[in-house]
Amino acid sequence: MSVETSSLNLSHICDYIPLVAIDNFCDYIPLVSTVTNLLDLFQKIVVIPLLDENTLQNSHYYTHLNQKEFERCFTLIFLPIVGNIVAMVYDIENYGCDDYDTMLAAFEENPALERASARLRNDPEFMLEAAQIDLRALNHASYQLLNNSDCMLEAARHNFAAIGVASAHLKNDPEFMLEAARINIDVLCYASPRLKSNHPFMLACLQLNFDTLEYISNRLKGDHSFMLEAARHNILALSSATYTLVNNHHFILDVCRFDLRALQFVRSRSDQPLFLQAARINIEALEYAEVYILGDRNFIHRLVQQNGLALAYASLILQNDIPIVTRAVQQNGLALQYASNHLQDDDDIVRTAHQQNPASALFASLRLQQQYVGG
Repeated sequence: MSVETSSLNLSHICDYIPLVAIDNFCDYIPLVSTVTNLLDLFQKIVVIPLLDENTLQNSHYYTHLNQKEFERCFTLIFLPIVGNIVAMVYDIENYGCDDYDTMLAAFEENPALERASARLRNDPEFMLEAAQIDLRALNHASYQLLNNSDCMLEAARHNFAAIGVASAHLKNDPEFMLEAARINIDVLCYASPRLKSNHPFMLACLQLNFDTLEYISNRLKGDHSFMLEAARHNILALSSATYTLVNNHHFILDVCRFDLRALQFVRSRSDQPLFLQAARINIEALEYAEVYILGDRNFIHRLVQQNGLALAYASLILQNDIPIVTRAVQQNGLALQYASNHLQDDDDIVRTAHQQNPASALFASLRLQQQYVGG
């Protein structure tokens, strides 16, 4: 015996011999059917559970045994002759239900596959063709088929709703559901709750399509790390964040480090502590603050202490306020450009600004420019 021949496993050998036809024929012979069905039961209970999914799906014989009803086996074992007659009558009555073309033609006229044989219900080509006629055909597919990732992805290419009848195992499989999401992001409505809370999976889907946010779990909508990454992908993701998260200073400031538009989503744009911290990250954060807090003297005073250029966002009244403008130019002489025309002609303020940064003299009044620039 050659090495190649000896390496053939049992499932391959079974497919070289017409065992399905032999098993079906033996069901009609008294006593012989008792022996063959005892063997069938042994394989269904002991052998088949030990087979991996690929072996089972690729073996016509084991697929036949897996789909053979226990009731038929027990009837043929314990009721010889009577059982043989019942099996023969049943098979004659259902003759044609195992014929591909006959059943497909019948399905086109009446979309129902209740009488289709177990073999056809487990036939990917037949069930996919039937599903293209009417998706409800998949309601009659075998579990093996509904758990077959390639078959269900092919069905989803014709109609994404096919994922709705896929096995629970596939709906909880990140790799399968990500491939399905590449076909149509709306398949996520069928993903398991566990998968909708899976940080890496949902982030991968978000990178495929922004509409992923419609399907993420409430837990992820309140997850600092996930929503930070989502906002980095698209700042509009914050519209899906929980109320608690979007009003968390730590979270919003983390987002502000790469996109100040995060401040559009906070509950109150008059939150002075928040805008004071945001201005430390980028002074342009003040563009999102309420106008009236930019007229608050204490708030602006604290702002110009940390960055004199914050004077640019102060109200006109405060841009003409001597203590405020003095503090601003002490911190950054260039803040003089945002002072009122009146204070740009103030000797003390221009002197203070010039001491901090000589270039600030360019923003003084013409009278003082001649004094400092000329000097």
